[in-house]
Amino acid sequence: MKSMAGIQVIALKNGIREPMTTIDATKTELELARKLFWLAAHDWIFFSTYNEDIDDWVDEGAFPAINTNDVMVPGADAMDLPAEDVDKYVEVCKQYSEHYPDQIWCIAKQGKKPWRDPNSLTAKEREGVAFACQLLGTENPYN
Repeated sequence: MKSMAGIQVIALKNGIREPMTTIDATKTELELARKLFWLAAHDWIFFSTYNEDIDDWVDEGAFPAINTNDVMVPGADAMDLPAEDVDKYVEVCKQYSEHYPDQIWCIAKQGKKPWRDPNSLTAKEREGVAFACQLLGTENPYN
């Protein structure tokens, strides 16, 4: 059931259909944009014209990506940041802002140690990997 303000979620409560929550779609989009711009302002993401969904470069649109240069492979590389992961990535960046949150995220997301020196992470960075793995539900490569 749709409402004018957004999407209305209906649930059964004691056998009666009742609105539980109304999500204002515009407000949700603005909140996502605010988070993405906060991440970009801290250089934890950039906007790319590569669309991961269609595996091609596009002329229109910008897609959030995380710089993963030299983390998993030598050379320049990036990892897309799907909308469903934005809140988790923001949390990692806030908690581990001084400890390379982009690298922590990449390791946790892929569940692999970095290629260059897999045991060079500090104790705090390993803690960040464990935290990110827990958020993502991925295997911690350092366990």
